[in-house]
Amino acid sequence: MADLASPEGFAAEDARLQALIDGDYDLSLELAEPLEAMVHAQLAHGHYSGPCNLALVRMYQAHPHAAKESMYTAALTLGLAALPALDLLAMQYLLPPSARDADGVREVLELAELAETARYPELFARVRASPPAAPFPHLRAKLQRCALCNIRETFRRVELPIFLALVDAADAAAAAELAAAHPDLVEGVDAAAGMVTMRACRGNTPAEEPQGGVVKERGEAEATRYEDVLRLLVASRVGVVKERGE
Repeated sequence: MADLASPEGFAAEDARLQALIDGDYDLSLELAEPLEAMVHAQLAHGHYSGPCNLALVRMYQAHPHAAKESMYTAALTLGLAALPALDLLAMQYLLPPSARDADGVREVLELAELAETARYPELFARVRASPPAAPFPHLRAKLQRCALCNIRETFRRVELPIFLALVDAADAAAAAELAAAHPDLVEGVDAAAGMVTMRACRGNTPAEEPQGGVVKERGEAEATRYEDVLRLLVASRVGVVKERGE
């Protein structure tokens, strides 16, 4: 069997299993053991295979007698960590009611709701106080990236106290470490100015668009409203927001 601890061994086994899933072995119980092994390897080593996780849940749906609550919880935990990818949503559609009622599964789905509604301070507090039943040491780091992705999609610049609360970082130094770890999302941290600048993208940068032959600047007023909403949201949960003074 491949060495699933190494990225190369995991990738090779992932490719082998996906070929079987796409072929005659789709939903076959013969894949139960290797798919479950892939889930365990992801939890232990931080790898990820959305197709294998989804295939395991689909196989359990087809063979309910083979389903394991612990594996449902593990697969969903991995899907939670992969947000904003849609793998978790796809797995939720396949869950039978009996699985949804299981304690471990219900806990992961509650965490997912917090993440999907951008209630990040509450999410991280919950993960610290009551982590998912499937042990996953990489979960906090993965959820921090999820938060960074969503912040970047809306905001070009964020006040440092708000940023710290949203990404569960202790101080400006921790924010700088996150920026260094995710240079594709965070442009920089200015501790003196108390601001964090995200990488420019279509969602966070004002664009010029023609309207009736007139080029109109858009995005600034909308961004201000979004910033105010975000400020109120974070203040209601962590009390870190200061008045704008503009």
